[in-house]
Amino acid sequence: MMSRLFLVGLSLLVGLASVAEGASQTVTANTQGGDTKPEEVSALLRPALLSVSAMPLPLAIHELAERSEVSIAFSPSRLAKEGKVDCDCAHLTVGEALDRILASTEFEYLELGSQIVIAERAARRPMETVKRPPVRLAEWSG
Repeated sequence: MMSRLFLVGLSLLVGLASVAEGASQTVTANTQGGDTKPEEVSALLRPALLSVSAMPLPLAIHELAERSEVSIAFSPSRLAKEGKVDCDCAHLTVGEALDRILASTEFEYLELGSQIVIAERAARRPMETVKRPPVRLAEWSG
């Protein structure tokens, strides 16, 4: 639950501007056994195990998350406008699959620990450019 709250807050920072236009979604798959824990390997280096044809982009990303057992946060309503994708990515990494799937879109991805966030390219800004109210220090009168 805490990681979802962190992810929602982070999504706001990377510029998923209008929350009213569509709810964000985080897809997390359960991990079953194996010698290497998923947290020990970069999410982008995990096997994609994905092969889709003429699939709507949000469904393709959901399928990628399920098959690769990687947590991916995105706004399905925003990605739905991008149409359908083909990706014979069964032997690629998650990062390579995302590069292919998002290549002709206005979206990019960012890895945060073991999670991936997909956001619009134009929406991402360096932290220094995010407008914040000035910090006011409390005065101590004792």
